[in-house]
Amino acid sequence: MNFLTKINSNKSETIMNPTLSTYMLHANFYISEKARNNNIDHIYEENSYEYNSDEGVVKLPVKILNTLFIDRTHSHWAFGLDEEAKETVGTRSGSQKIVYHKIYRAADYYKEFADELPAGVVFAVNTKKLSEQPPYKFPVESLQSDCDVANAAIKELADKCDGIIANPENIFQDIALLAHYALTETRTKMNEGCSAQFNPGRDDKEFKEVLKKMNDEMTYLTNATTFIVK
Repeated sequence: MNFLTKINSNKSETIMNPTLSTYMLHANFYISEKARNNNIDHIYEENSYEYNSDEGVVKLPVKILNTLFIDRTHSHWAFGLDEEAKETVGTRSGSQKIVYHKIYRAADYYKEFADELPAGVVFAVNTKKLSEQPPYKFPVESLQSDCDVANAAIKELADKCDGIIANPENIFQDIALLAHYALTETRTKMNEGCSAQFNPGRDDKEFKEVLKKMNDEMTYLTNATTFIVK
């Protein structure tokens, strides 16, 4: 396996995990005192995953992370490995129910939630060897929407990114240029073809979600310090 790394003087928000160990991304739910009700079923469902246990299949507000690089841009944790999750947090304007994630080492997670986990719950571990980790792949499938213009633009970005990964001599400069292109020309093209601003009456909720994901992905690529290239 080959990968390229650059030196970054900024505080790292990426965990390098060469042993492919398991980390846990746990959702913490905060409810404003002004909330009309304390029901969090909806946001609990959105932030939970299915696992097998002695009780059968259960849904828990925790996601397994065990890739070579675990980055904050994708995983969106508010509390790092050596930070305590806060008991209370400030509220955003108009927000009454907020989710903030904390990332744990597996051993720390089991210790923290020993009395809350269902008996016999099984969290998957990574069975792949380090040498079997794939090169970075632009996430085309997760960036598809109900707008053909956006889908074509995403496919174009993916093709450009694949070309950079295949010929990585100047990967960090090329990725920076790609990110600039995506956040200017590509975003303009997508907005003009898919947003309600330029297409009155169009329901662009799904498109807006994809546009945000694309922006996040380009932020990740711009900040990335390491790429698997082969």
